[in-house]
Amino acid sequence: MLARGGKRKGAGRKPTGKAKIVTMVRLSPDIRARLVRDGERTGKSLSAVIEEHIAYASKAATPADKPTRAFCYLIERMTIYGRGLRISESDGHSYHFNWRMNRDDFQVFKLAVLELLDKLAPKGAVGHSPYPSYATHEEAARTLVAMVSIPSDALLAHAEGVQKPTTSLYYGQARAWDDLKMGEDK
Repeated sequence: MLARGGKRKGAGRKPTGKAKIVTMVRLSPDIRARLVRDGERTGKSLSAVIEEHIAYASKAATPADKPTRAFCYLIERMTIYGRGLRISESDGHSYHFNWRMNRDDFQVFKLAVLELLDKLAPKGAVGHSPYPSYATHEEAARTLVAMVSIPSDALLAHAEGVQKPTTSLYYGQARAWDDLKMGEDK
């Protein structure tokens, strides 16, 4: 006798105890290839890698405080306004201000950032270092710079060694180094 549809006893996927929801997502081929590579590298299924990336991306990251975001915005605006510094009345052409490639632009940018910081400095005198591991403010500052100056290849090797998802901060810091092209001229 032929089955006539409906639920048959014992049919279907057995429950695993972990309720998962099937979701259809369209991905570009390059993103899918990157996720597949992550899965092959870590021995995880494509579905597990995607879930890991989504979980990591949806975690509440520690956002920059409002004054830091505002300061970074003002720095970005200074680079945009820097383009207008070389406009002459005769040619009317704007200039691409490039503090990373032009030493004169770099000097103007550096002095502008210092001037802006001086404008924003809290009132009062600087005292002794409040940082227990550092005798001076300069030592603490050098440590902060060292922490963000880790070469991108070292960051990526560490991230891969501890199997961090490509959305982790290690990859973000490495991308920042690549964007700054720090390895090319330093």
